[in-house]
Amino acid sequence: MAWTPLEGAALHVPSGPHLHLFVVLNDPKQLPGYGQLPQVGLANFSTVPHNAPYDNTCCFQAGAHPFIQKDSYVYYGDLRIYSVADIVSLVTNGVFKPHPTNFTQAEVTRIKNGIDFSPRTKRAFKGLGL
Repeated sequence: MAWTPLEGAALHVPSGPHLHLFVVLNDPKQLPGYGQLPQVGLANFSTVPHNAPYDNTCCFQAGAHPFIQKDSYVYYGDLRIYSVADIVSLVTNGVFKPHPTNFTQAEVTRIKNGIDFSPRTKRAFKGLGL
């Protein structure tokens, strides 16, 4: 059965030598300014640094998701938009790896609520309606 990018789906995405956890923020839909194809937004998580500033708009404690082993925060500065065709292709080709445990509706809502409030969110994503 083919993987479908639905709101709350968790993915492992390569970033350098490591995999980072991303979450799909919306069911596929047309997004203003991104063409006619259905799109999804992705947000990723970074480990809370010790003794360094970070964006505390939306934090998750270690264990909040099976992949989150250390206190983490949503890195709004790296929000991404993918067409459904592109993200499905990346999963099918093994570049992105779905995680078996999705995020709950409440967790996704909390993440999405932070988009307009984070000082790291790029202007193009504010008010996008993910």
